[in-house]
Amino acid sequence: MERVRFFGISLVVAILFFAVPQGAHAATKYWVGGNGDNVGTNANDWSTTDPSACTDGAGNASAVPGSSDIAVFDADCDNNATIAANWSVAGLSITSGYTGTLTQSSSFTLTVGTSNYSQADGTFTGGTGAITMNGTFTLSGGTVTFGNQTITTKFDWTYTAGTIDAGTSTVVFGTTGGVAKTITGSHSLYNVTFNNSVNGGASTWTIAVGTTLTALGTLTFDNTGDSGTTINTGTLAAQGNISIADNSTYNGSATLLINGTGSQTMTGSATVSSGAIPNVNINKASGTLTLSGTIRTIVGWTYTAGTIDAGTSTVVFGTTGGVAKTITGSHSLYNVTFNNSVNGGASTWTIAVGTTLTALGTLTFDNTGDSGTTINTGTLAAQGNVVVASGGNYTGTTAFQFTGTNNQNFDLTGATTLLDLNTTINKASGTVTLLSALTMDVSGQDLTITSGTLDLHGYNLTVNDVLTVSSGAFLQLYGAETITATTKTLSTGSTVKFTGDGDTVADTYPVTAQFSASYKNLTIASTDGTTDIFQSGATLTVAGTFSIGATSAYNLNSYTLTA
Repeated sequence: MERVRFFGISLVVAILFFAVPQGAHAATKYWVGGNGDNVGTNANDWSTTDPSACTDGAGNASAVPGSSDIAVFDADCDNNATIAANWSVAGLSITSGYTGTLTQSSSFTLTVGTSNYSQADGTFTGGTGAITMNGTFTLSGGTVTFGNQTITTKFDWTYTAGTIDAGTSTVVFGTTGGVAKTITGSHSLYNVTFNNSVNGGASTWTIAVGTTLTALGTLTFDNTGDSGTTINTGTLAAQGNISIADNSTYNGSATLLINGTGSQTMTGSATVSSGAIPNVNINKASGTLTLSGTIRTIVGWTYTAGTIDAGTSTVVFGTTGGVAKTITGSHSLYNVTFNNSVNGGASTWTIAVGTTLTALGTLTFDNTGDSGTTINTGTLAAQGNVVVASGGNYTGTTAFQFTGTNNQNFDLTGATTLLDLNTTINKASGTVTLLSALTMDVSGQDLTITSGTLDLHGYNLTVNDVLTVSSGAFLQLYGAETITATTKTLSTGSTVKFTGDGDTVADTYPVTAQFSASYKNLTIASTDGTTDIFQSGATLTVAGTFSIGATSAYNLNSYTLTA
């Protein structure tokens, strides 16, 4: 009985032995080939032991290095070598003291397995064929010259010394499940792509603290799977164009430094509620950064220096849970959207003290989740239309202003009570026109018309605290609107203008129903001519100028006019 059990155990061991993959028997093979020989032609160009001299054809290997073998180029044989056919090895090691050149010829491919690529000396010259790194890449000396080719890596990438000539190559930092990878040592590549091809698994790359990875060509974010890529710490410097090819999330604590001295374009493919890029710092000594498409950030946005051509792009300031984010440095964008897509979690953005963020196009407040957005300090300036959409409230201490010289629409349809920011109309010229009612119902919330015109356009206005029309500013209304405020201040030199609704139907507007029938300057400028009647229902006081248009009519109704 005991012998039977022993036989069974022996049989299991035998089965396990033969089931071990060939890679477990990897051999190390040393280059001893003739100068310029093909690495994949003659087995006798390789030795299974470290040679003491380099003699062409004196190797004792039974085969050239394959996918289970580590190919070594060391100081004992400095002869050049050529990859003249597709070559797959478990590892490739170019050690200190090797002074030759390993050349990847033409479009032949090179695959390096889990035993890694390491180079401490000599020269590797790439071709046009793909290089696939299924292990780590380490350069501690020598020279790597890449060609017009794609190098794909899914594991640690380390540069400590030596020279990298990136040519016009593309290095793809891919993913392998949930394994975290690190990029170490400041250096420059040409095109750089971050790609997560995995479905259901996030990819994490860490750029080591103090490391700057520079993309001289195009920096591309392109997840072909359904999950995001996280890029942490360190700096990712883009000196060429930047392409965000999808609406995946590329976030993390790394800094995306845009610092090329020539013209650069950043193109986004985000939506209002999906997609993200790392912390942005625009710091260009020269050249113009052109923005295109929709670019979304959920971690931070800094402008330090340089010219921005915002084109017709949209920048979305989104959310990532309860993490506070900062916008730093005064600059102008085109369309700007603040969006909280999270259910049950408020979003907070801080515009740094002294910073003015200007939206030249449409400024949109659009929470697609059920929670609010807080915008603190700094100044948020709108020079185009402003849209407040449904969702949670928009609160905070930022100074929200309408500026510039364009006519602007202010639309809060379906969200008349959601904008809780103190608001100022401060326009050198032009009119801000309401397209809905405006209810500013938060304690202490003020509306100030410093300069320019606010046209109520037939919609009601409610201000919890103080409504101020400053000297030289205009408040325009049809005449039947309700204006409610705890304090209504018409400064000396301010003007209230009644126009009627312009619908060609006869209407009557009680001018004395507003502002306690006391104005600084009052203008009647009917858009329906004398069809509409503007009239008094009490004594009317005008401290300054009372102006009635040539085609307008005013009826005192026997009440006194003091002007």
